[in-house]
Amino acid sequence: MSVAGLPPLYFETFLLMFVRIATAYFLAPVLGNRSTPRLAKIAFAAVTTFILLPIHAPIHSSGGAATPATSLSFALLLAQEFLVGAVIGYSVQVLFAAIQMGGQLIGIQVGLNIATAIDPISAEQQISYIDQFYAILTALVFLAIDGHHGLILALSRSFEVLPLNTFVFNEALEARLLALTAEMFAIALRIALPVLAALLLADVGMMIIGRMLPQMNVFLVGLPLKLGLGLFTMLLGLPLMLNLVQSQLLRLPAQILALILPG
Repeated sequence: MSVAGLPPLYFETFLLMFVRIATAYFLAPVLGNRSTPRLAKIAFAAVTTFILLPIHAPIHSSGGAATPATSLSFALLLAQEFLVGAVIGYSVQVLFAAIQMGGQLIGIQVGLNIATAIDPISAEQQISYIDQFYAILTALVFLAIDGHHGLILALSRSFEVLPLNTFVFNEALEARLLALTAEMFAIALRIALPVLAALLLADVGMMIIGRMLPQMNVFLVGLPLKLGLGLFTMLLGLPLMLNLVQSQLLRLPAQILALILPG
């Protein structure tokens, strides 16, 4: 479709770009929070698309992004852009999930996973209060370092790295997604490791005390001790945790572009 004064295929290109951007916004944490009205997210995605379209118009008019004439082919293009946006949103979601997983590991060890609350990020699942603390802390760091600007920049660069009508789900992309998922567990372990190490030493100490003083109820004494030691170690390692979260969030735009890189 073309209108006088507008480039050819303007509306088709706008819709394709909008699907990629809107999907990423809806799936990414913070921006895609369910407490945010859907119309607001759709409007934000439309405004972003309207701003980025003139910037990347030469890319779309130069090669592989020509819009097919048939409705079926255009629907397949929309599905392609939906997958690209889903990959971008998933890459952001994985980082937040890794940090919450680290909090969950800590909560299990200190015994605080019995009490749960609604996840403030997804507003769907039940999480423990330590998970909730880490989720809110990560969201605040994300906003403080302009992580939402980094996501918009990554979306803009994605049209240069992967123009419209060029996405292919191949073995290389599958391997990168698996590597990203594996890295999630490594980040979670790095976050929880100081507390896990301290609690392991506490368990060994309590085992030795239990052997030396059989009449002592080690479980009754050890439970509040592990709780206090775990919380103290968590607060003590909080600056290191914040540095890790900040470094991971700062490298997020480059990680997104490397993930969707063709080939």
